[in-house]
Amino acid sequence: MNFDKPNGAGTITLKAAAYASTATAENLATFVVQVFDNGATTGTAAYTSAPVTVTTSLQTYTFAANVNGNIRVVITSQDTDTNTRFNVDDITISSTSNQAANTYVWTGQDTNGSWSSAANWSPARIAPAATDILVFDANIARPVAIALDFAAPTQLIGQLQLRNLVSVVFLNSGTPRTLSIDGGLPGDDLIIGAGSVLTLRGAGGAEIVLNITAGETAFINGRVASETTGGGAANRLTGQTPGAIVFGSNSLFEAEAGVLGSPFGDVAANRQSVLFKAGATFRQEGGGSAFGASQPNASAVFESGSIYQFALASNTLSVSGRTFGTLELTNGSAGLANLTGNATLVIQNDLRVGANLKVGLNLTGGIRIGGNVVVEAGGSLQFSPITASTITLNGTQEQLLNGPSTILFDAQATLSLNNTAGIRLQTPIRVNGMLNLQSGVLTSSATNLPTLGATATVTGGSASSYVSGPVARHLPVGTTTMQFFPVGKAGNYRPITLQPAQLDRETLVMVEQQEGRPAPLAFNDAIKRVSQVRRFDISASPALTAAQFAGTVMLSFDSDDQVTDPMAASLVVARTDGTGWNSLGRSANTSGPSTSANIFVAGTLTSAPFAGLGDFQTYTLASTDPDISVNPLPVQLLRFGAERRAGNVQIRWATATELNSARFEVQRSATGQDFRTIATVAAQGNSNARHDYTIFDYQPLPSTGYYRLHQLDLDGKEAYSEVVSVAAPGEVRVYPNPVQTELRVEVSVAGAHYRVINSTGSVLLVGELPTSTTVLDVAMLPAGLYQVEITTPTGHDMRKIVKQ
Repeated sequence: MNFDKPNGAGTITLKAAAYASTATAENLATFVVQVFDNGATTGTAAYTSAPVTVTTSLQTYTFAANVNGNIRVVITSQDTDTNTRFNVDDITISSTSNQAANTYVWTGQDTNGSWSSAANWSPARIAPAATDILVFDANIARPVAIALDFAAPTQLIGQLQLRNLVSVVFLNSGTPRTLSIDGGLPGDDLIIGAGSVLTLRGAGGAEIVLNITAGETAFINGRVASETTGGGAANRLTGQTPGAIVFGSNSLFEAEAGVLGSPFGDVAANRQSVLFKAGATFRQEGGGSAFGASQPNASAVFESGSIYQFALASNTLSVSGRTFGTLELTNGSAGLANLTGNATLVIQNDLRVGANLKVGLNLTGGIRIGGNVVVEAGGSLQFSPITASTITLNGTQEQLLNGPSTILFDAQATLSLNNTAGIRLQTPIRVNGMLNLQSGVLTSSATNLPTLGATATVTGGSASSYVSGPVARHLPVGTTTMQFFPVGKAGNYRPITLQPAQLDRETLVMVEQQEGRPAPLAFNDAIKRVSQVRRFDISASPALTAAQFAGTVMLSFDSDDQVTDPMAASLVVARTDGTGWNSLGRSANTSGPSTSANIFVAGTLTSAPFAGLGDFQTYTLASTDPDISVNPLPVQLLRFGAERRAGNVQIRWATATELNSARFEVQRSATGQDFRTIATVAAQGNSNARHDYTIFDYQPLPSTGYYRLHQLDLDGKEAYSEVVSVAAPGEVRVYPNPVQTELRVEVSVAGAHYRVINSTGSVLLVGELPTSTTVLDVAMLPAGLYQVEITTPTGHDMRKIVKQ
């Protein structure tokens, strides 16, 4: 039996045994192995083994031939008796490692573009061999196109190299041509350097195949393009070993319009043979996908940082069970609007949807996205599986969701946040199914709003995973189910629940948690204090009248809200529309009172039923008990002010009570932004009595100075007062302008006088400015133009203001 091989015979391994039906101890067969290097079986063999006698059991035999060149292996029986038959199985012939290799550089001297023309190579390639190293170098020649016109359908070479930004086009217009690369030489056998380009341009039925044989490798750092003339060429770049063909950073493979089939093959032998590293790009304008076969036999592997560009206008893309780096959908048919499948889609980096492209990722096997989601102008994106499926955002850096319109997660979809770095919305999203808060903060705004459907559910939620910013619920007429809002801010998760009992008008309810002290407002309904820690803005659009809405709201609290007894009748929910705090009472609570002084509890407080839901209202915890040892909330800073005196600035503040208070820092700024501490004052620690504090800035700024109070507690918590300003000597400031209710007047010294004069010259307000900063109540003035006259010992000043 004969075996031909073009690249030498190193080690020959086979299994042999006597033919069972005729084998006896006296007639066991004998054979020899010969290797000829002249392609024939006559003459002297380059290698002849010693005779081998087989046994009745299958045995393995190894022969070290080490013959170079185009060889023929011949296995010959040494017996003439027909009863001495034997079987041969599992023959393997390795290539030799010491094949003589010649290097040929393309010069194109023959000017005919013929691959087989010896004169186009230097030195002349008169006798092509399987070990030839073929080089295209732009420093030597810049070929335009080369016809693969070798005689046989397949030619075997040792290596193919493209160097120095060379651009090479392989042409084929006849029968299919295969260039196999397998020289058994060290290093990569196909090398396309950075900036170099190899184009495979086959005609219909005349494809070009570059085949990297088993055990051989390729490294591509330039560009490979698959093209066709006349349409229908199934050009391929194939490997036979996992990871054999590597596309490096900045490399590109482009399957252009008109080509057919998978560019990397689709049989089991091609499994995972092509690897796209970070920075490498595959662009599909024609043909089949880079993956070829379905998992686990896909031909291509895309690592994190690689890019898959789908730009095929007349087809769709199978994404079920696929793993991408970045997936860019830049073109496509209507089929992209409903991409389905029951296996998981993994996008390790970004998902990008091109302009005016409508994409529906409706897989039921789940989707994992590790990067940003970007939809270009005119495009849209939705996740609408027909059965339950989870879309997980699981990046390691903050992920952005960006687009021109709302991204939809429909009724069967779960949007799961699992990224400790968080997700930031730069477009609205709509969740009709489930929002699962595993880890990471969802940052939103009124423009980039997450909206939950009335039947949407929320799972998870914690101090490390919540919505920071507004979150909305769309409530149709007749909604009476509990509406949960997973809001939080600055590491404080304080969800609230709206429970409609009556809803006679469709509306959008938006909730946002706000940290810090609210603006000073009047207390109504026996309220003695409201929370100075946080509050919740709730708005309905459109607003609902008392006849259209009735229900309750439930606020949550934790230890920093300083609730000692949630069961106390004096602990109520308060609401304001900006004019004053009103009590909504209470109807239920969770958790019991604290077991010891200064220990605060966590729980919830539900308001009494109320009617109406305004277009902007604020809700918070409040107490009607003057005893601040019960639910201190905590106690507010009563006042903070500063005024210029002769040569200095006096800063004064007062507290009604202090709890766990360590110290106060007085801070000053020349700009109102960059503050530094100019004085530190010890606090009272824990006190139920009022305390007044006064310090002086003996080296005030010559220009306007800005002051604030930094309050620090013993447990490390901190808060800031509002910023107040002190005018420079001789300076008068009147603001805000335009003004609605309160006008601030700042002068350099106390004791100045003011008059407010309307456009007809009538004096409407008059009085003294007792401090350097005075607030005038102008709410009762009709809208219009006014002049404010300020008289000081050094003269008087006129300022125009607009009352809105």
